[in-house]
Amino acid sequence: MNRVLGPYLLLFFFLVSLCLAGEPGQERLPQRLAMFDYNETEVQAFLNIIQSNVQTDNAEVLADFVDYPFLFSSKTKAKDKKAFIADYKDFLDPRWKRAVLGQRYADLFVNWKGIMVHRGEIWFGRVCKNKDCSEQEIRIIAFNPWF
Repeated sequence: MNRVLGPYLLLFFFLVSLCLAGEPGQERLPQRLAMFDYNETEVQAFLNIIQSNVQTDNAEVLADFVDYPFLFSSKTKAKDKKAFIADYKDFLDPRWKRAVLGQRYADLFVNWKGIMVHRGEIWFGRVCKNKDCSEQEIRIIAFNPWF
């Protein structure tokens, strides 16, 4: 009888541990952000800025949060705010937009390169404001298209 119950008990305890662990990513994101010295409140606010302006197609506001020169893709580079705004319309794709807007904060991917939205549609992260990098700010680093 014990041989039959053994695998079921293991499965039961495994499922209970999954339920008690909480939602995937919730507990890990703060640890990952801290590992790369990001402030959770700042990152969440920045994601909200990105998503609200992608939702309304507000390239002018997004352009204020971009690090220049900016890569729209490996083929397209915007040297300044004016170029970003001009290229944004050509870049926008409904699938790309849905992917960005569907990104949940708890599911962000973080590594030494920065913070990735969805599957890399947008990357943002800390950039230096001065030569010795003693001052930094979070900026949009890259967009990756669906085409």
